[in-house]
Amino acid sequence: MAVEQAEMPEIVEWRAKLEELFGLIHGWLGELDPPPSIEATTTTIIEHRSGEYEAPMLLVRRGRGEFRIRPIARWVVGAAGRVDLEGGDGPFILVRMVEPGALIFDESSVMSEIKDIDGWFWVQDRPPWHRVGLTGELFRGLAATCLE
Repeated sequence: MAVEQAEMPEIVEWRAKLEELFGLIHGWLGELDPPPSIEATTTTIIEHRSGEYEAPMLLVRRGRGEFRIRPIARWVVGAAGRVDLEGGDGPFILVRMVEPGALIFDESSVMSEIKDIDGWFWVQDRPPWHRVGLTGELFRGLAATCLE
């Protein structure tokens, strides 16, 4: 059973951001040929800072392939939340980054601009450990790998 602490503002916002992400994912997966089936469900998350709470989760199936899009935690070092794509060659790690006034560097490590970041990124799990902005094309590629 979820505890009262779960209604803290950060968890309410976290659930809203998950629903926004899942809305994008529904659209992106609809562009696969053939499109997979998507089942919405929930998962229980237990975190020291917020206690136990329920969060949305997706189960994606196509043919014999399937994977889950499962929130792992809201409280993540260096990020504002983590979601894993579990299945196939996964897990693939997605993180939500919120960085007001972030320094943006180009390929030569020269600062090119300062801007606010608020969005989802895929974090590569092998060197050179870059984070890559999540787009429909990138997500469809990750999903296709999970469904193989």
